[in-house]
Amino acid sequence: MATQTLELSRSVVFVGTDEILGMKDLYVEEREQVQNCVLKRQLEFATGRWCMRKAISYLGRPPCPILPGPGREPIMPKNMVGSISHTRGYCCAIAGVGVRGVGVDVEIIDPTVDQEVWKLIYGEQERLKMQAIKGMDPIRGSFAIYSAKETVFKSLYPFVKRYFGFEAAHADIVPTENVIRVTLTQDLSVEFKKGITLDVQYSNMGEFILTTHIH
Repeated sequence: MATQTLELSRSVVFVGTDEILGMKDLYVEEREQVQNCVLKRQLEFATGRWCMRKAISYLGRPPCPILPGPGREPIMPKNMVGSISHTRGYCCAIAGVGVRGVGVDVEIIDPTVDQEVWKLIYGEQERLKMQAIKGMDPIRGSFAIYSAKETVFKSLYPFVKRYFGFEAAHADIVPTENVIRVTLTQDLSVEFKKGITLDVQYSNMGEFILTTHIH
């Protein structure tokens, strides 16, 4: 798979890689953020920052440190938005200009996840709708819903400025459109109220599921 660079729109770029990159390309202030972390976390952090700098450069901006904010969101250059994600064996980032917010999440499909875990991620109605989709693998579908809600959290966090749980959104997979429609079930802010629906794009990439959202 190596490195992928994709234009999601004229002003939003995705970069993902299955290569593991070392700490040498980090800025000093970035390295300080993870100097006490385990090696796995350091490598994920470094690779995610490498992806983000590639995306920023693609949009014509110079490279710069990408430090984490209070919610671990990447602090982007002025007038840019961005999101980073990583899982076992894959890291990615999305950067945009001229849009309000973006989110990205990647998950590796792990069939060993306890079924009880999914009860924390989605409700009975979501489960029944997902399992009723012809040809849908319930494990892959479960990870798709999980990933979509993670992506929505990342794209909305800069606006709502607080954490919210999986129960704050209802997700419906629309496989014919490669979309997961995520509807808020709670008021998160004055702008993002109960009933608002956000379309999350999803892609099956072999053993991974990838979701993105732009607004």
